[in-house]
Amino acid sequence: MAEELSERLAVHAAGAVIPKIGLGTWELRGEPCSEIVSATLRKGYVHIDTAQGYANEGFAGAGLTPAYSERRMGEAPFRTM
Repeated sequence: MAEELSERLAVHAAGAVIPKIGLGTWELRGEPCSEIVSATLRKGYVHIDTAQGYANEGFAGAGLTPAYSERRMGEAPFRTM
């Protein structure tokens, strides 16, 4: 299992452990952004990439809350911003 986990994670130069696969939200806007983020987390993804420059962080954040509550995740999803 340790090997399987290490295949799914990368270590960033600053030492953060980051999931290799995540949802990029660059072109997502509005309610569809929130819905896609929420659905992606429900499917088991734990890495959401958003940024202030994407101008959608509010919508992406709105998608985090329902999925987080439903899954009762022990930790918050990993977000790159």
